[in-house]
Amino acid sequence: IRDSFNDGRLPGEYKYYLAGAAIWVVDATDVTFELFPYIILATVLAIFTMISLLMMSAFIPLRYAFTLVFPLSFIFGLAVMVYQDNKLGGLGWAAISGDEGMYWLSPIITFPICTGLALDYDIFLMCRVAEYRMEGFTDRASILKAVHETGGIITAAGVIMAIAFGGLLFSQTDTLNQIGWILFSSVLFDTFVVRTILVPAVLTIAGRRNWCGGLGRVEG
Repeated sequence: IRDSFNDGRLPGEYKYYLAGAAIWVVDATDVTFELFPYIILATVLAIFTMISLLMMSAFIPLRYAFTLVFPLSFIFGLAVMVYQDNKLGGLGWAAISGDEGMYWLSPIITFPICTGLALDYDIFLMCRVAEYRMEGFTDRASILKAVHETGGIITAAGVIMAIAFGGLLFSQTDTLNQIGWILFSSVLFDTFVVRTILVPAVLTIAGRRNWCGGLGRVEG
């Protein structure tokens, strides 16, 4: 319609206006997705800067490029499979089925929440690793002790959050179902895969490079 209104053959002395909820949604969607990449970039830069200062390491922020971006990519890819490709439609549960795609606000709302939850658990683990490293434990021993002592707490917190978010799956509103599924799957994946397997594995492989310029100079 707008393209038709921009046709130069229309009388120039008239002004044309489009109004209504549908027009507002289209405008809001365009503006939001135009700015969303900048929001992601600003979030990533803020995270990298804060983590570098907190951990006194240049490598830890780079590690987040894998242990944070990978889980987020997996979670939103899984949501596309569920709500666009209808991979779970055979279960017969309307909350986790559909082939019309996600509501445009669902990824916008869930991205900062998933990022915040992932950072919360990760920083909790990394601070404990750093404490043991400063006490003189080796890198491997610090990682093992930190995972052993924080694993139960992280798992319990993740399960509680998953139960809370899972309640949205019983809503009759499609948008709430989508938000609930993304948050539910994100918390469980982050709890049982990322913080308990992926992060310790990457830290162990990196070894002393984890504390490049900082704790790496501690003898242990």
